[in-house]
Amino acid sequence: MASAAYIRFRAPSSLCTTGLQAHILTGVFLQLVRNHFSVAENIEEPRLRNCLWVPRVDDPLLPDPESSRILIEPVYRWDPTLLQARPAVIVRRGAITPQTVGIGMNEQMSMGGLDPAGLPIAGREYYQPMTGSHVLFCIAGDGGVAELLSTEVARELYQFARPIAEEFGFSAFALGEIGEVQRLEEHNEQFVVPVTFKYAFYDQWVVAQQEPRFAGVGLDNQAKE
Repeated sequence: MASAAYIRFRAPSSLCTTGLQAHILTGVFLQLVRNHFSVAENIEEPRLRNCLWVPRVDDPLLPDPESSRILIEPVYRWDPTLLQARPAVIVRRGAITPQTVGIGMNEQMSMGGLDPAGLPIAGREYYQPMTGSHVLFCIAGDGGVAELLSTEVARELYQFARPIAEEFGFSAFALGEIGEVQRLEEHNEQFVVPVTFKYAFYDQWVVAQQEPRFAGVGLDNQAKE
């Protein structure tokens, strides 16, 4: 008898071995924005084409502090004293929220019409739907430049929403909001515009049996002498 077809939600991406963990999600946004600002021809707004992000020669994941004309950093590595006259994009992760799934309804094989009860436990693949968001704070010493920067960042990401979702394994990826321009708290000489992106994805795993199944518990209510 021929074996039944194996059903997946999507083809494996380059992140299939790690999944979209919290720090990886932040890294995705950092890398997308850094790549965009690393080449002047990528930048749509002519007034921002001198805002280039230049990597260090010895470590391409870190900026060259002398050559870079824009800061693109996670919020936990941001130093406001380094802003000076340079604009910045600061990336902060929002909450990641699990979506409710009924008991026994998160087995992927059941999506294909197969009966999970008849399959070996080691062959069962499960999923947990997640939703989350990231905020990209676009900062500049001029309110108009902060507005230009927020539009540049938002357009770069939402215009490529579909290939981003396909490459990184999002089931949904969309612009949530371009916030209003405000003065940066504790740094009134700087202006900030928050750009929020919302997304959804599935955390997936396979249960592998390593020990014999738990047979039960023996109860003895007789007192020991």
